[in-house]
Formats: sequence, C-alpha cells, structure tokens
Amino acid sequence: MKRMILLLVLAFSASAYSQVLYSISGNGLQQPSYVLGIIPFVPESYVDSIPGLREVIKNVGQGYGEMGIEEPDVEKEAEADEEEEIDHSLPDDLTMEELLSAEDVALTDSLLNLDPGIDMSDEDQKEYLHTLDLRFIATLLLQNRLMPPAGSYGLGIEGYIQTLVPAYGGLETSAYQEKILFPPMTAAKQKDYLHKTLANIDALEKANRAIVTAYRTQDIKAIEAAYDYNKLLEVGLQLSTQKEMDEMEDRTINRRNQQWVQRMPRIMSQKPTLFTFGVGHLLGEKGVLQLLRKGGYKVNPVKTQ
Repeated sequence: MKRMILLLVLAFSASAYSQVLYSISGNGLQQPSYVLGIIPFVPESYVDSIPGLREVIKNVGQGYGEMGIEEPDVEKEAEADEEEEIDHSLPDDLTMEELLSAEDVALTDSLLNLDPGIDMSDEDQKEYLHTLDLRFIATLLLQNRLMPPAGSYGLGIEGYIQTLVPAYGGLETSAYQEKILFPPMTAAKQKDYLHKTLANIDALEKANRAIVTAYRTQDIKAIEAAYDYNKLLEVGLQLSTQKEMDEMEDRTINRRNQQWVQRMPRIMSQKPTLFTFGVGHLLGEKGVLQLLRKGGYKVNPVKTQ
C-alpha cells in the first residue's frame, strides 16, 4: 500500500512525454506506428490531455483496437464463434432470486438502476437481468459506480479516436473476449463472487478509482502499482484465490498480448497504425511494449514538441 501511494505522489510531477502513448519503429518499418493504453471511465475530452496524440492521429493511416472483424484471423474466430453459441445465463436455468438473499437482490437491483440504460421497474428487463451470469452483473455494478456523470463521457477515448482515423479494425472478436472473460463457473461460486462484491463494493470502487487517478498522471509505474494493488485487494477479499488470479491474468492478458504482437507486424507494414489497447496490456515483462522490444522494434514514449 505504501509503495502504491508513493508512486502515485511521484507521478504528479510534470513530464515531458506521455507514458501511455508509444511509438513503434525499426525492424523494417518504413514509418512509425503507435500504441496507446486506455481505460474505461475516462471521457473523450481526455484525448487532448495526452501529449502528442492529436499529431499521431493526423499522421496514421488506420487505427486498430482489441475488437473487430477486419483481420483474416479474426474472421476465422468470428466463424467459429457463430458455430459455438455463447450463453451468458446462469447454469441450470437458475435465477438470481433462487441464489441470493432478498437483501442482496434488492441491493443489486438498486445498483443496476444507476445505469441510465437500465430500468428495473420494467419487469421484462428485470427478469432478463436476473438470469444473467452473476460475474457479469458484478462487473456491471462496479462499472456503474465508476462511470463519469451523464453527458460528460461522450464516446470515450477509443470511440472518439474511431471517428478521427481513416479506418478502424480489431484484433479479436467480442465473442472471443466474452469467452475469455467469463469461462464456465458454478452457480455457487458465482453467488459467492457477487455477494462478496456487494459486501465490498466501496473498497473495490476506491481501488478502481485509484487506477483512473494513476492513468491521468500518465506515469506507467504509477499505473502498474495501482493495478497490482487492485489484484492484491481481490485476493485479500477472497473474490479470487491467488491461483485463480494468476490463471485469469495469463488467460485475459498474457496470451492475448502474444497473439496481438504476432498480428501487429503485418498491419504496421501496410500503413502507419495507431493501436488502442487497455493500458493493462502495456505493463510488465509480458506486456505488449516489452514483447515488441523483444521482437526487434524500438518502442519509446511519444515526446512533446
């Protein structure tokens, strides 16, 4: 905890460059490409707070994010996903009322109502939400607590960038992401996960807000410290065991990083590209930045003029 706080304080000192936006050059590239780390909950207006980003957007010929169906490999995944229907319902046709206490159901409904797109007085909508995977519900509850005030978010950073670049593709399908993020889990474990999320929602919100604060400093060490603390908190609150956390990080971060870095060279050889990934994918020895460096590329923070 002390280490995270110190890093966050140090990160507020002025910097001559952004540590969430990096140039990729060398290894045969005729023109540089770029990778930008982003997080949800930061409005589109923040684009102007990232040094050099506007100039990068002007100079690239295309953008790529995590999701899309533009790449041949992604098209193959999409075809496979069509054959394998993804079910986000609770197992065995269970409902939230059958698993949770009346108190937890009422609290869940009140927190779901914070989402402008949800109306829990609509019985059809309520019935549908009460049949969904409880991990998905837990994620939605936390997301609702973290979203900026209505009207201030706009399209978010990635959505806004999509409107500014000539073309925008993706490296994997949304269905593929969903399979990775929500692998099969028993109803009993889902119940426990949502119950503990509800019991500790304030602490979880605070830890996730620390990630947003660290991101706004644009200091990669502060961001990594905030992510590390968040993972420690999840284990400490027994939302996950350390083994489960390690397996999830390998499944949702490390393996995907490797897949993306394998696909990026061909895309970069076509035209200068701005890649937009969740900032967690940039961190550490198994992050996209280090994998690109190990692949022979020069990867450096974009400096201001």
